[in-house]
Amino acid sequence: MATVWDAWESAISSPDPDPLQVIGLAARYHRYLSAVENRAVATARASGASWQEIADASGTTRQSAWEKWKAVQRLTESAPDRFSRSVFDVERQALSEMMAWLKEQRSA
Repeated sequence: MATVWDAWESAISSPDPDPLQVIGLAARYHRYLSAVENRAVATARASGASWQEIADASGTTRQSAWEKWKAVQRLTESAPDRFSRSVFDVERQALSEMMAWLKEQRSA
């Protein structure tokens, strides 16, 4: 069974890649990785990491990190259980979409 990364490699290494296929794969990966990143930031903040440490880890400035993820912190502080389930649902949905797309591509 091909992995989702195999589909990406196949799409971008094709002599004539289909830009819509590449966009679709990239969007799915982006949604998944964004959810993972948000969860990591929430976990880092909950364990005491500073915005500067998060900025250093993400390769940005402290101000940019705070601007990007301040909502993550607010959600975590106000309802950590709801936020964790919400991120998990986003990750699961992104993975489900990616797998459905791969099955569709294989059968086409």
